Amino acid sequence: MGKYVLLVVFGALSIWGMSIAQFQSQKRAAEDEAEHYRATLARQAARTGLSVIRARAAEAEDENQCPGDIVGAVPEVKGSDKSGDYRGGRYEAQLQPVPSLDNAFRAVSEGTYEGKTSTARKLVTMQNLDGGFFYVEKRGPGRVSQYPTPDGGGFETHPQIRAMGPLALDLDGDGQKELPYIRKSNRKIEMIDSETKSAGQAQTLVNANVNGRRTPATSKTRMATGKWGEAPPSVFYANADGDALYRVSWGPKGNGGKNQNAPEMVASLDNSRNGAGAVVGIGDVNSDPDKELVFVDGSQELRYMDRPGDGDQEKGDHQPGTAFPKIPGGSVGSNNGVGAGAFVNLNGDGTSSVVFVNGSNNIQIANDAGVNRTIKVGNVNGGNGPGAAKAPPAVLDVDGDGGLEVAYVMNGSDQVQHVDIDPEDPSRPRVETLGGPDAPGVRQGPGLQASSTSPCGR
Repeated sequence: MGKYVLLVVFGALSIWGMSIAQFQSQKRAAEDEAEHYRATLARQAARTGLSVIRARAAEAEDENQCPGDIVGAVPEVKGSDKSGDYRGGRYEAQLQPVPSLDNAFRAVSEGTYEGKTSTARKLVTMQNLDGGFFYVEKRGPGRVSQYPTPDGGGFETHPQIRAMGPLALDLDGDGQKELPYIRKSNRKIEMIDSETKSAGQAQTLVNANVNGRRTPATSKTRMATGKWGEAPPSVFYANADGDALYRVSWGPKGNGGKNQNAPEMVASLDNSRNGAGAVVGIGDVNSDPDKELVFVDGSQELRYMDRPGDGDQEKGDHQPGTAFPKIPGGSVGSNNGVGAGAFVNLNGDGTSSVVFVNGSNNIQIANDAGVNRTIKVGNVNGGNGPGAAKAPPAVLDVDGDGGLEVAYVMNGSDQVQHVDIDPEDPSRPRVETLGGPDAPGVRQGPGLQASSTSPCGR
């Protein structure tokens, strides 16, 4: 009899223990749900504040050209979230300058609800009146054109253009940014700006049929412009032998009575140094105090030089055994052209990223630590699209929504597509194709170059 009593007692205790455990579990679940609810309302409030401050900024753009003016014209806004299914949170939103960028500002909004806080940020780029991109026409003799075509018809170049650099720098001190390009027939490097009214007015940087290693590459290549170290603003290019990087500038010293200076070697990359195929750009890729020169080696791998002169000696802070560290995973696609694309500061933090097309026709974004994002532009709506051609892409605000997109030539086509830098669903990015009667027909090899000529640049 005593055994049965004990069994009953133990059974009751077990049920009671289970009830306590269930109660505690249900209590934790309720607390987690309440925590999630508060966090959701704080996040929704932050997003609402971000929308409000961006709308105020858009209104201010009508009267202000430069980001700094817009930041100064739009005061901080505070309010309560009354949108959507989740309501009750509060937000405080403001615009902030981005010292490292001359064509962007940052919108920041902080949302709160019952002790929970969430912050939303958005880097907003400004559309310039003559924005868009440059490309080489597929039809005809292969001249450079600009999309959208500006008033007056745009730039005028010679035919047979095989490679370009970005319109990013005033190379000759005339107040206009110049676009450098390479001609196939005579391997000249020339430059033009918005005031060049005819191809005959193009300025020569590297003379026709220049001798020796200084001869520029004319296929599967790309140039860059910038100021690096103590040298003047220059155009950087890979040579035809694929074993050296050069720079050429325009200045008062002149060369034979002309304004262009003779090309100067930046680095010799022959023997065991993997060679050189294209130059991506100059910027801070590794978050150190120096600016680096990023290039594509002879095996289509992304590499960089830390400082001018690094090609002369190996320095202790580099990867063992090389003065030209390789970016992990930075394998660039190469076919008709080379997928080496833009080198840009994407979020205003001062560090630049390389945006390129890989061997699988996808867009990748990388810094010195390696690839941190892959946008599978061929995986459109779950299907298998053609992806991006292995040619230089460009980064700009194509559709005027204030966010950056990657524009690229569609693989196997002469059409241009673009995709958001941060697609909402990376597995199914929203890819759009430029269409209509004014859509550009693009020669794949030279790819695209952004044509931003912001009046707010330094």
